[in-house]
Amino acid sequence: MLAQLRADLPGAEVRCVVENGASGKFWVDIVVKTTSGSLFHGGTEPKDLPGFGKSRGCKGKVGGKVGSIPDLCAVAAGEAAAAVQEHLDTGAAVDEHLADQLILPASLAAGTSYLLCGELSLHMRTAMYIAEQFLPGVKFKEERRGKLSLIEVQGVGHQPAGRDRSASAPVAVPRAPSALAAAALAAATAKAPSATAAAAPAAAAHSQADEDIINLVAGTLSKATSEMLRDFRNDMSELAGWVGAQVAVEAATDRLVVSGGQRQRADAQAELSKVLSWYFGPSYAR
Repeated sequence: MLAQLRADLPGAEVRCVVENGASGKFWVDIVVKTTSGSLFHGGTEPKDLPGFGKSRGCKGKVGGKVGSIPDLCAVAAGEAAAAVQEHLDTGAAVDEHLADQLILPASLAAGTSYLLCGELSLHMRTAMYIAEQFLPGVKFKEERRGKLSLIEVQGVGHQPAGRDRSASAPVAVPRAPSALAAAALAAATAKAPSATAAAAPAAAAHSQADEDIINLVAGTLSKATSEMLRDFRNDMSELAGWVGAQVAVEAATDRLVVSGGQRQRADAQAELSKVLSWYFGPSYAR
């Protein structure tokens, strides 16, 4: 088979490495490295060698017929080669297995990442869904290009969870509601999911035209663990950076202070209704 590969791929370097087969299993992994440095993989599941495991006392079979170890390995090599060739034929930059593993780092990164892959696997779509649930602000866009899919990932620019921004958080004193803030809240809650829409109007008391205050149920933050507060502050910082507003966490008084322009606060309210419901349930407001 190596001779055939060298004949089919003139100029290509073809190497074969035989690992220790003491386990009584055999399998074949093929790794293709392109001239640009990309790596692609195709392989087979481990199977019992003749005389080992489930095949103990009998000879191996190739296509239903008794075969030798070289015959078994040749068939396995053909299966592995077909798998990697199928992917290479698509022209995709990453295979389906690597693509779903890149979703999380791309979601956490700052800026926009692009993944050119074949058909999106269920694992990849699941990874995208999970990222959207845990990282408010991450955005995915799928564009079909023939048989390929170009996935655009707008990351959230994650910062280390240990960085505490509470020292610079603005402190606001509640005042009478303003019509402008009420309008912003109404626009935001109209976009929120039905499970949280009823709770959102009661969540905010307004201090001035450029500031909203969300009062949470007593003990929601003041009695939370330090680890939970750390993660929550980090999520609020990421959300604020995404919508262009400021979200200050005042744990001692169980409230959030949202400040910024009308549109930014409205966007923040829409995202907060989903995040707070995920953290504390639909009845998070008082």
